[in-house]
Amino acid sequence: MPNILMHYTANLPAQDKLEAFAQKIHTLLAPVLVTDVGNFKTFFIPVSRYVSGEGIAHKAFLQIDFRMLPGRSPEVKKAAADIVLAQAAEHFSVENGVETNITVEIGDIDKENYHKVIINP
Repeated sequence: MPNILMHYTANLPAQDKLEAFAQKIHTLLAPVLVTDVGNFKTFFIPVSRYVSGEGIAHKAFLQIDFRMLPGRSPEVKKAAADIVLAQAAEHFSVENGVETNITVEIGDIDKENYHKVIINP
């Protein structure tokens, strides 16, 4: 049930590759996390306004917040982060592109406070 939120700035190069990037990391991470690829959910959140440092910057940003149910070791989380960052670099590197900062935070969902309902199955 990994949930992934991707915040990205309007100047992120190759935005048309976001869906392909998500599908690729779902496929690569499923065996690492020992879960079914169908359990992944990725949400894309465009950021139209932001400030970096002392003022508005020309840099692009892709911030990935990756949450999953607890129980994975720090080594598994590190491996997941490495896969995500490697794939992000591959998907969003373009010749003469905007300098882009890509970050990923891997964390656990607080299982006691996670609730779900499925409607219209």
